[in-house]
Amino acid sequence: MNKKPIAIISATVIAAVAAFGSAACSAKPKEELTVYGIEAALSSDYTLTASVTCDYVNNTEVPQDELWFHLYPNAFREGAKFSPVPSDRITAAYPDGRSYSTLDITSVSVNGTDVDISVTGSDENILAVDLGGKLEPLDRTVVKIDYSVKIPKVRHRFGYNDNSVNLANFYPIACVYRDGAFVADPYYSTGDPFFSEVADYNVKLTAPKELTGAFTGSVKSTETNEETVTYSVEAKSVRDFAAVLGKYEKMSGRAGDVVVNDRPAAGQRDRGNGGMSMERHTVAFPGLGIEPFQLDRVAFTIPGIDWPVYWYGILFALAFLLAILYISKRAPVFGLDPDRALDVVLGGALGGIIGARAYFVIFSWDQYKDNLVNIFKIWEGGIAIYGSVIGGFLAGYLTCRIRKVKFLPMADLAVGGLILGQAIGRWGNFVNIEAFGSVTGGAWRMCSP
Repeated sequence: MNKKPIAIISATVIAAVAAFGSAACSAKPKEELTVYGIEAALSSDYTLTASVTCDYVNNTEVPQDELWFHLYPNAFREGAKFSPVPSDRITAAYPDGRSYSTLDITSVSVNGTDVDISVTGSDENILAVDLGGKLEPLDRTVVKIDYSVKIPKVRHRFGYNDNSVNLANFYPIACVYRDGAFVADPYYSTGDPFFSEVADYNVKLTAPKELTGAFTGSVKSTETNEETVTYSVEAKSVRDFAAVLGKYEKMSGRAGDVVVNDRPAAGQRDRGNGGMSMERHTVAFPGLGIEPFQLDRVAFTIPGIDWPVYWYGILFALAFLLAILYISKRAPVFGLDPDRALDVVLGGALGGIIGARAYFVIFSWDQYKDNLVNIFKIWEGGIAIYGSVIGGFLAGYLTCRIRKVKFLPMADLAVGGLILGQAIGRWGNFVNIEAFGSVTGGAWRMCSP
């Protein structure tokens, strides 16, 4: 077969697609993003001292001679017109009595030059910055805002309590320009009043050493000294940036290919005390008249070390044990020595585990290429049945050769044990709410959020 014409046709198609794509992109330039650089330090008295550098791009179609920024922390000040907490939630949000925020803007500059500002808006919620000239469409300017804010003691998105410090909407953020004006809605207690353009963030946050952080974006580095910890965080193309600090333990789980990290309060890994939401699932069988009930992935927690033992692991171990007992009992029927047959099973099991992990890592390489140590953290999830079958088969065959076991009779014997193990192991999948079939309207259908 002459492959040259096919190669020429393929190259022509690819070139045409690339050319068309380039032409389509050149018709409208890609919108540039504003970039926020935030350096903030949290003191032990819950005062945040910060500097925000806003590298702003004018993505509107009109020149701008001033910029407006939302001052969301002012909603928590004493005397604010609009309460950030609904009236029926005041007691729950302020269990120790009302607490207020104090925002102090110490300096504002544009491209390194101090400028005039005014605090305006319907509830002192807007910082208006004079740019000192016209900012043309697609041009950029750098606004630097230095400020400090006293964080209120409130169970809310911006506030602290006994378990955490919540830092959402804690910094001046540029207002969106729409229909000839900046959108300057105040902080309402109901709904979502926060409106901002997608931007990039580079954040350096320093806090007392005992506080662990969770952030929008990815932590690029962590520096610790005797008293403080500093997190360097990067977030690309997000609406805003938020952080939570507290005395937490990190827990990880997996939903498909997505790794989910949770940080319950220390000593409260699960068991209904604020642990991972992934540990429990609600299940119902409406066609069988079975009302929703909860499945807990955790069978029990080891006392003293507060370490969870999962039903999946218990069922997997039980399946493996029964498969071994079956093979030991049935090996003579296939003309095999039980001891040597067990050697093959153990070799195949080890190969299956290695193969399952290797297969997942290979096809999820982006998750591991920057931190190879995580390849070995199999307890955080990430295995694939295809790799297990491949690895188990190869290791089993190799063990048969080493232990001088006839492969085909051994394969016949192993199939029975494999089916038995799968039948039991699938109940582990059920507890995890995973590996189920396609959508059905049958009476046996299962529903789970």
